[in-house]
Amino acid sequence: MKKIRILLILTVLILFLPFVCRAEVTFEIATEDGDTETASIGDVLRANIAGIEDEYTLRWYCGGELAAEGTDTLTVSAAMLGTSVYAVVQTGGAEIRSNTVNIPAQVPTIELTGTAGDYSAILSWSAQSNGSEITHYDISHALELTPDVIIDTVTLDGGESTYTVYGLMGGASYIIRLTAYNETGSTSATVTVKPNDPDLAAVTAVKNEIESKPLTIHMNLCNTEQTVRTYLKSYFSKYKEYGVSIDDITVKNFVAAEKKTAENPNAGTGSFRYVVEISKGGARLTTKTLSAVIDNSTSIVYLTYDRTSALTGEKITVTANKVDINSNTYVWYRASDETGEGTVIENEVTPTYSPDTSSAGDCYIYCVCGGVSSERIRITVTDPFIKVTDVILSDRTVKARETLVLKAVIAPANASASNITWSVIDDGGCKAKLSGRIFTAEKAGTVTLCATVADGLETEDFKKTFTVTVTEDAKETEPVTEPGPEIRDTKIEYRKDGIQSVSMTVTDGDVQLTPLSDRTIEKMLAECEISLKEYEVVSAVKFVYSDHAVAENVAFELTDKTKTAYKVITGNGNGTVGVIEPEAAGTFRLDTVSPDTVIILKSNGMTEAKSAAFLLIACAFPALIALIFIPVCVKMSRKSKGAEK
Repeated sequence: MKKIRILLILTVLILFLPFVCRAEVTFEIATEDGDTETASIGDVLRANIAGIEDEYTLRWYCGGELAAEGTDTLTVSAAMLGTSVYAVVQTGGAEIRSNTVNIPAQVPTIELTGTAGDYSAILSWSAQSNGSEITHYDISHALELTPDVIIDTVTLDGGESTYTVYGLMGGASYIIRLTAYNETGSTSATVTVKPNDPDLAAVTAVKNEIESKPLTIHMNLCNTEQTVRTYLKSYFSKYKEYGVSIDDITVKNFVAAEKKTAENPNAGTGSFRYVVEISKGGARLTTKTLSAVIDNSTSIVYLTYDRTSALTGEKITVTANKVDINSNTYVWYRASDETGEGTVIENEVTPTYSPDTSSAGDCYIYCVCGGVSSERIRITVTDPFIKVTDVILSDRTVKARETLVLKAVIAPANASASNITWSVIDDGGCKAKLSGRIFTAEKAGTVTLCATVADGLETEDFKKTFTVTVTEDAKETEPVTEPGPEIRDTKIEYRKDGIQSVSMTVTDGDVQLTPLSDRTIEKMLAECEISLKEYEVVSAVKFVYSDHAVAENVAFELTDKTKTAYKVITGNGNGTVGVIEPEAAGTFRLDTVSPDTVIILKSNGMTEAKSAAFLLIACAFPALIALIFIPVCVKMSRKSKGAEK
């Protein structure tokens, strides 16, 4: 029996000995500093495991989602902000979970950029919420000169990433601050922007036109307040060609028109008041409140069109629309101004008309149908700008201390810009000088010149560089000096009578005379401060030279034998403009070599002083008549009374 007890005790010890001897398992995660409760970006969390002798699997969980597996460490990243981390050890059939380490959210981080707009600043940004959703943004701006004086602040939803600040002064620097908020706090970023200052002439022109012209609308087009708004939006859309946009139209005090009938021939017209808000770029301009009339006449003709301005050769389509008119015959008229009598345009009896755009200029178009006339619309046709593609210099070699006339032509010959200005870029030690297009140098070498055609590319200058070789010895090849033909055409294409012919001596080539563009004429007249109120353009020509050609002894023959005063404006390739006053009759010569442009003006005899004198006389004439007539009447009255007595 004793042996059996001993055997039972040994059996129990063998069965329970492993459990008695097994060590206790410990498992926690902590930062390198030993913090087991919180961590921040960049901290390394380490798994501290004790008491496990068998193989195990370690998994890391962030925000309840598996973040890593099989590693004893985990580095906290920005994506983990606002979450908590724990780890799980799996050994045998058991899972052991560690403590939880919280990673608090932080304030947002933002990157802000700003670009200049027309009287505006265009902002864009990117933001990181850092564990706490961004609730909203504040955007404030102040002048850089007074950064502490906040001009305005706006609040945006947390989901926004762009915004445009309007109503800023062009050319002034602004400090713009963006502040992002979340539950943890806020972060700010600033940017400096200098808004553009666009030309608001178009906006002002539209505003003045809207305010100066009373608006009258036919009742069949606008019988409700909604149809008024629809009509106004269509009507004001024509101003888009000025580069402005219609942002808002407000209609007030609408009164509908009464339809005229046989029983009610004196039916009242309608009316309303309206405000139109227009803008260009970021600049807004609102007109004052204006009045309009709703006409209740029984018939009307109104015009619609795709546009009112075009380049020469482009098509414009104008359509006449009629209301309460039985006639199907449309007569189109063309006038030179808004009120003058128009000229009938032949063979145009359809409701659609395309004005002639073959030449530049302005005209007014209107249509008459069934005896009812439409309003007049202004059609503007302009010449396309022809850019300069090349400048060709014929001679680039000269001996030291001798003169070289820079003879260059512009390609194409009909380019809109025609004046060449020369400058020295690199003297090359030659002591070079330029006087207009006269080049001289004292020493041998190479000189680099630049030919500039102002506005040759429309929005910028055309420039081309040339090298001129200066030699001590005679040129290896002398130019051919046999005289060529004087000119190709002795008759000028002129605007009005007054020039019979032009002659000159031309060497080494030909000279072609072509009409001068309106753009160049206006520019040269402005430079000389000459008004077309006192003078009219008789002729305006451009001289186009072939390679090596030089023109001298240029003479113009005038056919006008009266004592009319003339002015002649000459332009040279160096941009110099001169004015001479020749005799009124006979031949006059230009004291210049190879002119580029010539404009001949004829006085109309009406100076500003004479205009003022005529106006004074016109005003004084009634007073003079009164002074003569009143004493006579008094005298006659006295005689009459004496006769009665």
